[in-house]
Amino acid sequence: MGKGRILAELGDTAFRWVASLASKLDKPADELAERMGSKLVNLEKEFPDAFNLYEPTALLESLEQANRGEADLAIIDPETFRKIAAQIDTDNPEIAKQMQQTVDQYAAEIESGIPLNNTVDNIPFLRYTVPQDNIAQFVEHDGRHRNRAFEKVGALKSLVKLDPSGAFDSGFAVPPLNKGQQVMSKTGKPLDVYTETSPMQLEGEGGKKVGSSKDLFKFLSMFGALPFISGGEDEQN
Repeated sequence: MGKGRILAELGDTAFRWVASLASKLDKPADELAERMGSKLVNLEKEFPDAFNLYEPTALLESLEQANRGEADLAIIDPETFRKIAAQIDTDNPEIAKQMQQTVDQYAAEIESGIPLNNTVDNIPFLRYTVPQDNIAQFVEHDGRHRNRAFEKVGALKSLVKLDPSGAFDSGFAVPPLNKGQQVMSKTGKPLDVYTETSPMQLEGEGGKKVGSSKDLFKFLSMFGALPFISGGEDEQN
């Protein structure tokens, strides 16, 4: 891929975003664009609001990681994120109150155009293991309240990082994952998605089937945003 090719494919929204980020980081704009690759191009086509919703350097890092094939970036319905992540004990008045305060704060930021920020991971993520070839068992999350805020303001799209590192660095007492697990979009087939099993999950709510990955996630791929793509070739080629 020639130098500057990705930058040349961008529309006005992403081009301005890259130019602003390049100025902030004192890096060449074409270099940053190449590091993010086709993921950047497809994000602009499918979810241009993302450039205003998420902290720029965090979005850059997540796009780079996805472009290297270390994790997937996908567009998801905020309600789906909430269903997959560990459930909140809303019967507990104090927990429910704290949750609502946080959700209201995020919703206000979204409506004010303030990029969402979080000390754990600025792009919401869902981590998973693949205990069987056709199963994605989620084991950790971050970003549940932000997705509830998206629901509150009526947003139909949210960005999520699907991380196959699973239990490897989570510290949770869940079955370990083999290092080098292939990202979900390159398995060549849809996987059955199961609700989070972790110490954060309410008893009896973990390990329930939510649906198929091809219906729940819209992956950013070299061919555009697709439900899933066949494995094999490196997307950077």
